Amino acid sequence: MGSGASSAISAVAEKATDEELAVFIGESFSEAQQQRIVSVIQELDSQPKRRESPDEEMRRVLGCGHVRLVKSIWLVETPDGWIVKRHQDLPEEAFVRNQDACEPFEEGADPDEAVFKTLVVSYPWLTKRHPDPHGFHCKRLKRFFQIWEIFMQGVFMDFMSLPQVDANGVRTAAEDVIFKKGLSIINLLYGSDKTFVVQLTKMPEVSFEGMNAIPYGNRGWCCFEQTVAGIVKPKVYLMNLGIVDVDLFDEQKAITLEGIASKCCSGMLPPLSPSSMHQLLQRSQFTNGADVEKVSSMYKSFFEDVSGAAEFLNFAPYRAMSTWTQEEATRLSEALPLFTACKTLCLSGSDAFRDCGPSHLEICFSELQGHRFGDDSIEILAPSFAKMPALETLTLALCTFGEKGLSDLEAVLAAKASLTKLSLPLALHDTLAGKSFVRAWTAADKDPADLAFEAGKADSEAGSQEE
Repeated sequence: MGSGASSAISAVAEKATDEELAVFIGESFSEAQQQRIVSVIQELDSQPKRRESPDEEMRRVLGCGHVRLVKSIWLVETPDGWIVKRHQDLPEEAFVRNQDACEPFEEGADPDEAVFKTLVVSYPWLTKRHPDPHGFHCKRLKRFFQIWEIFMQGVFMDFMSLPQVDANGVRTAAEDVIFKKGLSIINLLYGSDKTFVVQLTKMPEVSFEGMNAIPYGNRGWCCFEQTVAGIVKPKVYLMNLGIVDVDLFDEQKAITLEGIASKCCSGMLPPLSPSSMHQLLQRSQFTNGADVEKVSSMYKSFFEDVSGAAEFLNFAPYRAMSTWTQEEATRLSEALPLFTACKTLCLSGSDAFRDCGPSHLEICFSELQGHRFGDDSIEILAPSFAKMPALETLTLALCTFGEKGLSDLEAVLAAKASLTKLSLPLALHDTLAGKSFVRAWTAADKDPADLAFEAGKADSEAGSQEE
């Protein structure tokens, strides 16, 4: 058997399930050849395999058509009142070509352009068998595309993008294989910094027979999607369309993209540790109870990959985005030490360190606020900052803590070897705690110019109070 055949077998062996591989071998080769193939596969199994990068995994699954993206323009041009159809019932012209769907994840793709090519929809199914039987969600999404259609190339919406069960609740064996392979990149579709996620959190005001009225925030899959989308994705690329009137999307009113962003970028949640996510999912609602373990495992895999690789985390609130207080600080404190590669953590805007993030994210710190982290929150967070091994830059200038919180930070951060840049509220500069922090910072041989006390909303608030 030549090297070409061995390479072909290697490719099949890496991508196929055991069952698929057995069928492939049994139908394609003689008994003697099968024995030699088994030997090749055993040798391959004994060798360490290079793990795919997230982008490589996306290209493989999208390129094979195990996930299909729907053309946004095709969706917009469907008749008023159109009801979304199963993946299997859509015409081929509804779908983006597989090779085009891979483009945003190609090596060297411009991230700023890539993010506007793939839109991923997070929404609650309104019935067990059909997610949107009366077109409630679809109407909102189509109105949104009246503005955005020229930017978006394809849309991921599970009912249209993955094979669905028939009227008897069954998929064919082939459909089930495709569904499982497609499901393997769900976490990447929502979590990638190269996709744009919209949340359809609004529920119908009038219920109907068979309707699942459980709110978005209490749905297991929705909680997973929202949390995954809020970790490394730029915050302006996660929009909650459920918090604005659908009529605002009427193109005749000329609502700008920036205007929509300022209203809809409000759904960010703190990252959860895998154990905390498992607990949350156990309290959430799933149509299929077995999904708890499945979704928990998917989150764990995604979180471990991201937390071990992400060097920059921006959790600062954007414009009208709701800010976090003590409850969120507790959740955040559990997750932060797990981000072992993080060099920069932004929890507020900062004029002094506006260039601390990756250039392609184009962070506009003037648009960022600070979280409502008072003294109690900082007491919770300070130890977690200290446990982040690679942390070099931390922005807290627009948060609302006072002298006690600053003293807690001094105890663990002033002498932290890796930390070289820190922004703090200007209101604390001339306080006893502020002067003490400056002395401790300089005593640790750190550059005073890299300790910035900056003005912001914190100066007009009661320093140690939280809403």
